[in-house]
Amino acid sequence: MEIVTDMGAHGAYIWPAYGAFTVIFVGLYWWAASSNAKARKKLEEMERKND
Repeated sequence: MEIVTDMGAHGAYIWPAYGAFTVIFVGLYWWAASSNAKARKKLEEMERKND
């Protein structure tokens, strides 16, 4: 059975790609969550004005 982390010569390219994916994915998640929070806050303010 081979160990998953043993990627031979390709590991020098694969691990940075995993790192880049993680950074990009976390950044997109943070952006979406903060955008959602801003939109909800704005919607609540607009609803309060209409009452």
